[in-house]
Amino acid sequence: MSFARAALHCVALRYADCGSNLDHGYDGGNHYAGSMFRSTSPRPTAAQSPDRTAATPLAWVVADMILILVFAASGRRTHEHGVSVAGVLDTAWPFLLAYGVAALVTRAWRTPAALWPTAVILWLVTVAGGLALRNFSS
Repeated sequence: MSFARAALHCVALRYADCGSNLDHGYDGGNHYAGSMFRSTSPRPTAAQSPDRTAATPLAWVVADMILILVFAASGRRTHEHGVSVAGVLDTAWPFLLAYGVAALVTRAWRTPAALWPTAVILWLVTVAGGLALRNFSS
């Protein structure tokens, strides 16, 4: 999940116009910026773009849940358990539950696109919690 979140974060939020801002990391002074892409426009605040910020938490939840389901289907296929809707849901429920708990505890809706700490904590708790729940439920 963190790879998808990182890729989407980079493309959607930071470097929306990266083609026109390619500067090879040079910030115009004597400092190397450390990144090939720089955005010259400031990020919009919640007051400036209420529709974007209102839809973002739901979009992240849907994307994360789809990725968890894909992960479960891939695991079932790899371990030759058969890929059926019931089987995928049976495999995915511990990870979905762990994701839900992590999202509530970290209040992920407040900073849904943040890689650190939101995405990292969600990913770690989803994996560790999901594996623990699967182990205890077997």
